[in-house]
Amino acid sequence: MARTMEIAQRCQVALTLTETHFPKFALPPGARDSIALLRHIVYEGAEARYPRVDADVRNRLEHELDIIVQLGYVDYFLVVWDIVRYARSKSIRCAGRGSAADSAVAYCLYITDVDAAARGLLFERFMSLERAELPDIDIDFASDRRDEVMAYVYEKYGRDKVARVATYQTFRGRSAVREIGAALALPTPLLDTLAKRVPWSAHADEDVGLVKLDLLSLRTMSAIENTVRLSRGAIDYDNIPLDDEATFAMIRRGETMGVFQLESPAQRALQSRLHATGLEDIVASVALIRPGPIQGNMVDPFIARRHGNEQITYLHPKLEPILGKTYGVVLFQEQVIATAIAAFTPGEADELRRVMSHARNHTEMEQIGRKFMYKAEQNGVTPEVASIIFSYIQSYASYGFCEAHAEAFATTAYKTAYLVKHYPAQFYASVLNQYPMGYYPVHVVCAEARRRGVSMLPVDINESEWSCTTPDDQSIRLGFRLMKRASAQMVVALVEERMKVGRFMGVADFLMRVPVADRLQVEHLIRVGAFDVLEGTDRRSLLWRVPGWLAMRETRDLPPTRADAC
Repeated sequence: MARTMEIAQRCQVALTLTETHFPKFALPPGARDSIALLRHIVYEGAEARYPRVDADVRNRLEHELDIIVQLGYVDYFLVVWDIVRYARSKSIRCAGRGSAADSAVAYCLYITDVDAAARGLLFERFMSLERAELPDIDIDFASDRRDEVMAYVYEKYGRDKVARVATYQTFRGRSAVREIGAALALPTPLLDTLAKRVPWSAHADEDVGLVKLDLLSLRTMSAIENTVRLSRGAIDYDNIPLDDEATFAMIRRGETMGVFQLESPAQRALQSRLHATGLEDIVASVALIRPGPIQGNMVDPFIARRHGNEQITYLHPKLEPILGKTYGVVLFQEQVIATAIAAFTPGEADELRRVMSHARNHTEMEQIGRKFMYKAEQNGVTPEVASIIFSYIQSYASYGFCEAHAEAFATTAYKTAYLVKHYPAQFYASVLNQYPMGYYPVHVVCAEARRRGVSMLPVDINESEWSCTTPDDQSIRLGFRLMKRASAQMVVALVEERMKVGRFMGVADFLMRVPVADRLQVEHLIRVGAFDVLEGTDRRSLLWRVPGWLAMRETRDLPPTRADAC
């Protein structure tokens, strides 16, 4: 009785893992094998990423590479590196996120921009020998160019080895009975009786041996790339300084409209209380406005301890190394792992997190709880303290960000804030070009741009393009894309005619030279003021004359056009 509810909008690419079908990365001339090639690319990236590849970095990379080799995912990492390399070569903005940002190898391959080694992030949160699950890497691509990346994957690796995956949500039997009965207005007692007669059963997951790579669409990436283009070479996005005081001062005032992850009312209110002074505060901001920290009443203690208004305390001394940088407050998923308290291995700790976060059956919960309590007591932790810590784990694990994910988002958040502060015209033009995007409608975005000293120039038949443009660093010319009924076909014809013949002289001239424009499109152009410079602001009179002009266009009896005059 299951029926399809929805298809997930995010795009996943599945690459088959069978010996005959999993895409093997084609070795370039001179490469000995895949392992040697991956190691070479990783250390080449490390030389570029780090000022010096010291023993700590080298040990971290070798540890990760050893696990990747043992699990047999060398070619997978090469394939992901190749896809990201292609995107970057085509100036397609992208950034990895999620647990893959726990990997220093991924950082050196430019899959993510999070320095997992410097932050001390746990690689086993992403991959471990104990868990031995298939890797899952999420990468955000500019939404308007992701299809180019998809086309490359199909072309490079073959349509017989690449599949797009959709997620279907279905009703289980009892839920289906209740939903159908409610739609038929059946009484609740009857539905309860019927539903209880339907046997409960779990939908078994089919394991078809696919390794997944999420190629996600993120409008922010498109907005960033468009901002860089509009700056005409002034912005080096990859090298934006991460310590710009003017940017942090703006964030502290809560002036973050349009800033990735920081523009919601809750985040803007948080910024005026948190008073960020560095990127670490932005990482915390991204993680704080989540159900886990909010429901766990962690926001106020974090802010109070951050400002020295409350003493930093720990339930157990063993928690201090874990919770030190978050002032004793549980903030990230990694911080609820049981390595310190119960001496869990990294793989066991991640198994605990997964049992909690996926809300698995009661038996599993009891088993992992007994294991935690036993090992915590063996590790010298009293049952009372262990029980409290385990309750934190139960209430928090499902609703928090992992630190790597928060760091990945925070970097993008800070950099977009930098663009807002120093390039408001280019950035807000780009936000409008990606509309609908974010929390705020067009008129609010325009008002914010004006507040920052940016002149908003109206749609103009002779000046506007399809997208919003920036004639200079202090103004935005609105584009036709924001206008109702503005089809791309009509705008293409309009712009081509304007480039080929010259500027339009008025509504009649436009109608003769752009016959693809229909009545509603012309009327909307008049209403938004696209002809004000040419015809004056008496738009009502122009609207009355449109039917007559259209009739004259049919007989080609309109006044002379610029082309005729020439």
